[in-house]
Amino acid sequence: MFQKKFRYMAAVLAALMITQGSFTAFADEIGPGYDEQNKASTDTSVTDPANAWKKVNGVYVDNNGKTIEGALLRGISVAKSSAMPNLYGMNELYPYTDRIIQDKLAQKRGSPSVEYLPFDFANHPARYIVLNLGTNDASQIYFRPDKKQAEIDFRENYRAFVSTIRQLNGLKANIICALGCMDYYLFDTVKSIVSRLRADTKDKNIFIFKYNKMMNIGPDAGACLHPSIHRHQLMAQELVTFIQNLPQE
Repeated sequence: MFQKKFRYMAAVLAALMITQGSFTAFADEIGPGYDEQNKASTDTSVTDPANAWKKVNGVYVDNNGKTIEGALLRGISVAKSSAMPNLYGMNELYPYTDRIIQDKLAQKRGSPSVEYLPFDFANHPARYIVLNLGTNDASQIYFRPDKKQAEIDFRENYRAFVSTIRQLNGLKANIICALGCMDYYLFDTVKSIVSRLRADTKDKNIFIFKYNKMMNIGPDAGACLHPSIHRHQLMAQELVTFIQNLPQE
């Protein structure tokens, strides 16, 4: 059922609700899904194996013992920018099995270069691919002095990344370009990119999806005003409903 690169709690929970087809998801900082309100963002104290999927970092394990591999990266965006202190953009990580680990091991060995191991997409086909990027990209735009160029860069990088995802996963995979539930500054841009891609490539398996807005108080709000587990559960239900209503082959 699971492919690599789970980085988004709502998509993880949604995958657990879907019984057919493989499912891969990746996203930005809104995905930690802290299990309590106001828990410090560095807390990784959830050690009960039955609840290990709540952990902020490392390998997630659901209540049935299924593992979901992938290191969570906070603050990640489509592409790296000098405006944000990120070591990677998601476009630099997705094609590989685990570039981050390879880089860390190379640093320990003192190796000057790394030959990254490509992920075997052919033998791990995904039926649904959920891309929820744009929240931290909006922050990049905010901090860059050349905001107009920053938005142009986002548009070009996002389209190129979606095209790479399509190339690596084949034509049958459903690519869901989502945004939410914290910030929607780039939603219209993402929507226009998806519309243009569908028109230019005749690709009918690329979709746009907008999560409902979270509240910044009450059960929605987790640490640092990021979505709580409660909000991620609601987002998962939204995503499942959306997927169930997609055209079926």
